[in-house]
Amino acid sequence: MDGNVTTVILAAGKGTRMVSNMGKLVHELCGQPLVKYVADSSLGCGIKRNIVIVGHNADEVKKALNNDFKYVLQKEQSGTGHALMQASPLLKDFRGDLLTLPGDAPFLTPDILMSLVSRHRETEASVTILTAVLPDPGSYGRIVRDPDGGIIKIVERKDARLKEIEIREVNSGVYCFDCQTLLKLLPEVNSRNTQGEYYLTDVIGLMFGRNLKVESVVAQDPTVILGVNNRHELAQALRIFRERIIEKLMLSGVTIMDPVTTFIDLTVEVGQDTVIYPYTVIEKETTIGKNCTIGPHVHLKKAKIGDDVSMESSVVNGGVIPEGTTVEPYSHIKQS
Repeated sequence: MDGNVTTVILAAGKGTRMVSNMGKLVHELCGQPLVKYVADSSLGCGIKRNIVIVGHNADEVKKALNNDFKYVLQKEQSGTGHALMQASPLLKDFRGDLLTLPGDAPFLTPDILMSLVSRHRETEASVTILTAVLPDPGSYGRIVRDPDGGIIKIVERKDARLKEIEIREVNSGVYCFDCQTLLKLLPEVNSRNTQGEYYLTDVIGLMFGRNLKVESVVAQDPTVILGVNNRHELAQALRIFRERIIEKLMLSGVTIMDPVTTFIDLTVEVGQDTVIYPYTVIEKETTIGKNCTIGPHVHLKKAKIGDDVSMESSVVNGGVIPEGTTVEPYSHIKQS
């Protein structure tokens, strides 16, 4: 993507529904902090200027990412609109496309973001919104359209009227704005709502009121917009990711005897013709060679397993298992 795009990732919230001392966005999903998925998608587009709004547990979020990002502190978490206001000084001279992304959307991909920017530019819109149609819209904000299909506004679930609650097209929290148009309208956003917060979504209604062009991309796969707000949703995301990871490994030549009872992180590599038996957990950048037999009842963490290794009912934490080794059952091997 060209250099006329900047990304802002909203990563300041505590995520109280996780009921945790940890910030929501540093909870791990298949071996990576939640926020890293969104950050990697932004970097995967080739976007060079990436801003992260941090607040609660800011140091944890920074540690989960790296120096590819510029960090802005939101001292008081007063809503998504307020978060963008904190980044305004960094954006005041930027005249281009601004992608704003929620930090808890692990299913976003570079392709989705690039298609959103492409649509935004083709239509010369002031904002283009990624939406999806869900069978159960739950707590997502609703997309309100006029009879001709144009977007009038986004209504947060807690502020929605009964008829609006019935709408199944929802807001993903992913937008591509004309940056300067957004900055002009942000000061008009107020906190007169049930949560007493400054909603970024209110900008959409302001744009409609000024006859500015509001466009959308409706995701064909609704999964891409799913966020993680509590541990139940984290488990749902984990199930989807596990299925995808295991499918990819099987299509690459790995035999997994029972996908339902096998847990493999995104950061794991497994060689061709290796067989993995049930009740096996493989995580934290473990690498496994070719022609291995792993399991049942094996737990590997940060392990390096050579070719032609056989093991069952064992734990390897950070250890190196040489090629051709047979590990005796009930072994517990740790990095020295």
